[in-house]
Amino acid sequence: MKKRIIDLAAMSSGRAAQAILSFVAVSILARIMGPENLGVYSVVLASYYYCLHISEFGLRAIVIREWNRGAIKGIDFLSNYFLIRGAISCLICILSYFICSVYFPEFIFLVPIIMASTIFNTFQVDWVLLVTERYLTSSWILVIRPAAYCLLLSLLYYYSSLTLATLSISFLCSWVLLTIGTWLVNKEVLIIKLSAISVKGITGLLKNGSPIFVVAIIGQAIQSIDLLYIGSIYGAKKAGFYYLCSAIIVAATIFANSMSQITLGKMSNYVNNLTIFRQVLLADFKLMLIIATILSLFIVGVVRPLIPILFGHEYTPSSLIILYFVPYFYIYHINSLLTSCYIVLNKQKELLVLNIARISLLLIGITLIASNNGDIHLIALLKGFIELILSIYILACRQKEFFTGLLKFFTVPALVLLAFSIYLIFYVEFESEMYVWLL
Repeated sequence: MKKRIIDLAAMSSGRAAQAILSFVAVSILARIMGPENLGVYSVVLASYYYCLHISEFGLRAIVIREWNRGAIKGIDFLSNYFLIRGAISCLICILSYFICSVYFPEFIFLVPIIMASTIFNTFQVDWVLLVTERYLTSSWILVIRPAAYCLLLSLLYYYSSLTLATLSISFLCSWVLLTIGTWLVNKEVLIIKLSAISVKGITGLLKNGSPIFVVAIIGQAIQSIDLLYIGSIYGAKKAGFYYLCSAIIVAATIFANSMSQITLGKMSNYVNNLTIFRQVLLADFKLMLIIATILSLFIVGVVRPLIPILFGHEYTPSSLIILYFVPYFYIYHINSLLTSCYIVLNKQKELLVLNIARISLLLIGITLIASNNGDIHLIALLKGFIELILSIYILACRQKEFFTGLLKFFTVPALVLLAFSIYLIFYVEFESEMYVWLL
């Protein structure tokens, strides 16, 4: 437990800096652009992250998983890896340009520039730092991107030149600087040769990566389909309110994301010894429950009242909406850990089925809420409720195999979250008049 806390602290230290810088960036954008333009930008970003998963095609997870097994250090593996990702990224850029030119000419500059970032994401090698257990470096190198982004935004704000177009260029430049930085700190020799590329190697990688890719796409849909739906049904302004809460929640998941990456890199050492696997996982699970509880209380008691102060009075509705993200935020810490375990145990197909169930329930729920003129904060609560049901299902079904002893530690938090969710449903009735007035 002590070593894992040290690893988590090292991995999360840089991510905490990223979260702070991302928070600063969102603050700048929220105050200058207003809810409507922020809503437009948020929808474009949500689309970008879908394209990022497409460009990865599950191969990044394959790289991390297989490194400790000594299966990917050959020239042929890396050459095929970079070729596949580079080709997909270029295709994304070309398609985004033609789609915008036909359907969204007003965004002909904004969207393709942001999508070009996938090319530079392809060639960043921060995963090498992770698999070689350089957790502190792997964490802090990622600070380059939000730091550069904040600096560029500040300069644009100072010179009164912050527009959607200049914003997209800043976004691209931040990814370029991050990619260069990962190569500068990398100590491993990564050799890439065109002669090492083969059809067999490419097809093998695509076959192994495709289940993870589908899981990742569905996972991204779970995270952002609500924002896209709100933008299309409720309008850009409400999407802006919702995006602000979503951005805060994402920034606060630094420990969950760090632990999931550590689990992905380390737990593969224990797959042949389930006794040790269960012991290590149980310790990690308890740690995540403690962290999730502390951070959830912090969001309710500290972050919520600060939203109008930090972002402006026009974002007061977001201070109500963020309460409904808390159950999802809490369960995210648990499910991100379990997801990494599924990948380590080579259970991608089972994970795929679970994610299909997630997105199906989410789409049905969002449609029902929208058709009954429900408020957007109920969509955030729906996400948490679905995650709660599935996490209990996963722990119950696998408790005799991989997740032994986890369910009993999760019972009390699950009941508390359920009670909190029920309370929020009735709480809406008391706040609805104020909420409508603010909108």
